[in-house]
Amino acid sequence: MIWNREAREAKRKLLAAHSTAFKVAQGVYDRYRGQSVVMSEGEGPGYSFVSAASPSREAWDAYFDSMREQGFSAWDTQKRFDRELRR
Repeated sequence: MIWNREAREAKRKLLAAHSTAFKVAQGVYDRYRGQSVVMSEGEGPGYSFVSAASPSREAWDAYFDSMREQGFSAWDTQKRFDRELRR
C-alpha cells in the first residue's frame, strides 16, 4: 500500500506542476492566437537569432520551460497539454 500512496503523491505533484505550467502556456497562446506566425529575437554570447513559430509552438516552449523550472519533464504530460490547449 505504501508504494500506491507514493505513486499517487508523485502524480499529484506532476499534475500540480502541469497546472502551473499550463496557465503560463495558455497566456502565451492567448497573446498570439490571432497570428499565423510568431517572430522572436534573442541573443547570447557571440550570437543572435530570430525564430518563427506558430502560437501553439510558442505555448509549448513556455510550457516546457515552466515544467523544467519546476523540476519535471514536459514530455510526461505532453498529451494532456495538447488535449487541453485544443479546448
